[in-house]
Amino acid sequence: MEILMQDFIDIDDAIIVSLDEYVDSISDSSYRGRVLDVFNNVRECLDRLSRRAGRTVGVPDIRVKLSDKKTAEANPLGSIVLTRGIIDHCLSLKTPAFQERPEDPALFALDPDLAAMLGMAWIVSHEYAHLYRAHHAVEAFLGSEVYVLRAFEHDADLVAAAAVFRQLQSIVGFLFPDIQVRQCTLSSIYWIVRTLPDTHDRTGVHPPFSERFFQILLKLVTVVTDGSEIYDPDCLRHETQVRRELLIKTAVACEKAHKGCNDRSSKGYFSEWQDYIERNGHTDIIYDWMKVSPHVERFSGTIADMSRQNPYRGKIL
Repeated sequence: MEILMQDFIDIDDAIIVSLDEYVDSISDSSYRGRVLDVFNNVRECLDRLSRRAGRTVGVPDIRVKLSDKKTAEANPLGSIVLTRGIIDHCLSLKTPAFQERPEDPALFALDPDLAAMLGMAWIVSHEYAHLYRAHHAVEAFLGSEVYVLRAFEHDADLVAAAAVFRQLQSIVGFLFPDIQVRQCTLSSIYWIVRTLPDTHDRTGVHPPFSERFFQILLKLVTVVTDGSEIYDPDCLRHETQVRRELLIKTAVACEKAHKGCNDRSSKGYFSEWQDYIERNGHTDIIYDWMKVSPHVERFSGTIADMSRQNPYRGKIL
């Protein structure tokens, strides 16, 4: 299953090498070091996600396709293939100046490649979710209906968002307030994907990223800080409501900054979010996932089933 960009039938015959081979081939020592740092963070994120999943599927090998296309895909045999183009995209990302960010500038000052690290971790964790949540097996059982495939993308998006939040939390959670960690996670995912060329229209089974980002935002509102926090999917608690408002402001600030650097005449995500809500797209995808989730739980052995009496049973992801 390929993330975000193109259908699997778009064959690219570029050479595929191991991640180590790719890193060794980079002649620029500074860039090589940056790539190593990004993937050390990715491996830590995957290992943490594997532990949370009960190690049902081990941390996969990462391989690199020597293509300038910007794609990533999970191989059903257990590896994740990234293109050189998607790696370059993450590391060449230009984000707004610190003063235009809603997050604490000191957080990003820790590492200039922090957004690249988190964005790549989200991309790879999304693909890993396809593997350890047994999406290929479920697809073989249910068939390749559009609602099934979109439910998989929804699941992988949210699993990956929570994984990146946990990863950043483990690195800086003792230095920065929880809301800053969430804001940084949200904006890093936004900038990595918003600046890709093939994410703004419906491509294959992937909904527009504006819709997926809306769901990622909701996930980062409701994912608990730790085991002592009460899960609040309906945002009934004051603390969750405050978190929701601050993360919405973060999303709006990101889109305003993006529009300021691009086509200012376009309404961008603002009109797409309004349309998404007006046609109940934000709830339709939940219903699709509720239909598919029992099969994901059965085939993967991980908690996923949202069809039972408690509709939020999948909360720990």
